[in-house]
Amino acid sequence: MGWIGVDLFFVLSGFLVSGLLFREYAANGSLRAGRFLLRRAFKIYPLFYAVVMIYLLYNWWKGIPVTTGSLLAELFFFQNYHPGIIGISWSLAIEEHFYLLLALMLTLAAARGCVQGKIVPWVCIMVMLLCLTGRALTNAWLPFSPYTHFFPTHLRIDSLTAGVLLSWCYHYRYEATKIFIRRYYPVLLIVVAAGLLPVFLIEAENEFILVPGFTLLYVAFGTALAIGLVFQWRIERILAATSLKGLYRALAFIGRYSYAIYLVHMLAGPAISNFINQSFFGGDLQLLPVFLLKTVANIGTGIVLTWLIEKPVLRLRDRYFPTPVLKPSASHV
Repeated sequence: MGWIGVDLFFVLSGFLVSGLLFREYAANGSLRAGRFLLRRAFKIYPLFYAVVMIYLLYNWWKGIPVTTGSLLAELFFFQNYHPGIIGISWSLAIEEHFYLLLALMLTLAAARGCVQGKIVPWVCIMVMLLCLTGRALTNAWLPFSPYTHFFPTHLRIDSLTAGVLLSWCYHYRYEATKIFIRRYYPVLLIVVAAGLLPVFLIEAENEFILVPGFTLLYVAFGTALAIGLVFQWRIERILAATSLKGLYRALAFIGRYSYAIYLVHMLAGPAISNFINQSFFGGDLQLLPVFLLKTVANIGTGIVLTWLIEKPVLRLRDRYFPTPVLKPSASHV
């Protein structure tokens, strides 16, 4: 069930990225979608294309052929419809498509002055229903393939949209959301557990997971995120009073390098751990030491790439394309 981390990321990303635009509109009454997309490009593209180059060099060194189609799919972000090179970058393709659609939707809503109105949540609900319907039809008509059932944007973007819906409630209906969460949080905790349970019991390729299962996942993750937002102060007090604070800091540290770690974790960990195992231990290391080697190698490689590429590029971004200045706002944020 480790694959559900991507679905958690989708919900969080939808919440956080749309929040950037909601805060800008709440403060200034306008949106600069071009600047938003440009800043996202600085965040995503330099490190991504550097990792693509690393994969190309590795494949050349190992004699692994790379087709023109796989290279083009990777370079132009349609590797969720056609096999690419990296293998796990299909989620980034969905993310990129989401950025474009989100910027378009909110720009149109801002032009009509209805970002704070009900049009945004209704569009989000419509997207969720369309994705669910699309998954049902796909499973009824087509034999299973990751590129038709698991990876396509038109079947998976609802997880990001769920984050947008929660973000809209958080920024524009905060008091009503807070009252609802506080009143019904015991029931909502059951919703979280029920939504996550199927993936522990059923394989990802099962029709139940591929159709309503994805919906249950983003409902569970979105509900958990909403509970965490409302009870954030209690969570912080628990962390501060227990040994969990150290674990939180460790996870937060890793989180700062998570983008690079994600990009390289299918290459760096296996390659480095295999080299060490074969060169120094004759290939005799057992599962746990190999797992630890892979983990350390992935985190270490992610840290190095972040410092070499991502951080310098983001400093340039913030110098020439700084975050939009937010005027004083009545918004709770």
